Amino acid sequence: MEYIFDKIDNYMLVINKQGNLKYCNKPLLLRLGYIDKEIESLNLIEIVHNSQDKIKNILDGTDKKNIDLELYSKNKKIIFVKGEIIFEKWKSEDSIFILLKEISEEYYSPFLGCIKDLENVDKQIFDIWGKSRSSELNELELFLTTAADLIGIVDKQGYYKQVSSTWTTILGWTSEELLSMNFKNIMHPDEVENFINSIKLNLINKNLIRLNNRCLCKNGEYKWLEISIKNAYDKDIYIVTAKDITYEKEIEDEKKKLQEAIHLEGIKNEFFANISHEFKTPLNIILGTMQLLSKNIDRGRIKYSQDINLISYINSIKQNSYRLLRLVNNLIDMTRIDTGYYEIHLGNYNIVNIVEEITMSVTQYVEDKGINILFDTNVEELELACDPDKIERIMLNLLSNAIKYTDEDGAIFVDLKYYDNKVSISVKDNGIGISKDKINKIFERFGQANNSFTRRCEGSGIGLSLVKSLVEMHDGKIHVKSEPSYGSEFIFEIPVRLVDDEKLKTIDINYKQFQIEKCNIEFSDIYSI
Repeated sequence: MEYIFDKIDNYMLVINKQGNLKYCNKPLLLRLGYIDKEIESLNLIEIVHNSQDKIKNILDGTDKKNIDLELYSKNKKIIFVKGEIIFEKWKSEDSIFILLKEISEEYYSPFLGCIKDLENVDKQIFDIWGKSRSSELNELELFLTTAADLIGIVDKQGYYKQVSSTWTTILGWTSEELLSMNFKNIMHPDEVENFINSIKLNLINKNLIRLNNRCLCKNGEYKWLEISIKNAYDKDIYIVTAKDITYEKEIEDEKKKLQEAIHLEGIKNEFFANISHEFKTPLNIILGTMQLLSKNIDRGRIKYSQDINLISYINSIKQNSYRLLRLVNNLIDMTRIDTGYYEIHLGNYNIVNIVEEITMSVTQYVEDKGINILFDTNVEELELACDPDKIERIMLNLLSNAIKYTDEDGAIFVDLKYYDNKVSISVKDNGIGISKDKINKIFERFGQANNSFTRRCEGSGIGLSLVKSLVEMHDGKIHVKSEPSYGSEFIFEIPVRLVDDEKLKTIDINYKQFQIEKCNIEFSDIYSI
């Protein structure tokens, strides 16, 4: 979901019912000068300038449209924004989506003679238009010059007779240019026919006409105007008033896109969840059948011709089943993360023991490829809050990648360091490395350093994205150092803290009992099992 919001042009902010910031899209983060982690510790009141009442109205739902706010950037610069809110769920929590667009400071300047009511506009103009004294004509000029809305007097053929200066401000055309044009000349070609028909239909009864149309700017762009037309005191003269609603239209379009994106994201996640479970069931049956066949062959209960390499065929089926199972597991987990239903179960564990046990459990796989693996630590015992299953998932994925891209006689180094109240765990290899143009993409979903069909190892590109999410669920972070031909080093850090109200646990998991199948699944893109 964040990926979608980061691509929209406008600013997106998500807060909970207490005003705490839950998410801020990249365009707004850059404008405010914050990073992700800083935003998550802020409340709306800390970034909105002098607007206690507006914040209260947003939180209780009083203000939903046309919200004017002044945001504080990190360097205390004021940013003027306008927008509206949508009440939706964010990662299963009731939240408030605030869709914003930056507007210039001039928007907040007081307007002279701002006219919104057309019923009063036509009377004001024609009280002056029908008079001939020069002082009153000057009054008309002043009126048209100071009005904030676009105001014009048009004859029966649609030609401008008088225009306010705001037409130039909004559309760019000079008064002289407009006075030589027909009103329909600036209408969008797709809307001219409907515009003319609406005028004919409504002016018969001298009704007030209100239309939303795109009008041509001098620079070739189009702006949305809310146009009102009325035949006033002279049957051959019409009053046209309009206001620029381009911003409101853009907000409306963005709102529709957002709602559609939320809807489509829900459909996509539901589809992936359903299809993943549908894949997983037959895969487990296939794997169970293969294991049963293997046991019966080992015990001599199944006779077969030695000319047929049955064991090789069975191993091939198992390996590719594990490969599919790995993909399905990753898809299910990413879907759960996206929808906010993926949970970690924290307990207080000895992280040194966990990482060492996992590293040593893959020794046979590494040695089969002629690679050395070494584990080192600067602390013998360190207890912290973590989910051992998720740490195992992280480590197996990083080790799998290191094995994939390290040649025979290479080496893999697993290093655990404790410093500054955090633990740093690195998996380093001296393999092929990653090029600079790919290194920033490898943590993206489906991002791969080599996405060609001739790459040396298989993979979907989901693994490292999942690893990043699992690390962040531990309030940690991950990064990579790499140089082509010299290898890569993946480093993740998690804070050292303990879970409250939890009996201190020491890791007592028999990894050898459960690790074989997990390794087979995680390393299925490398080995013939």
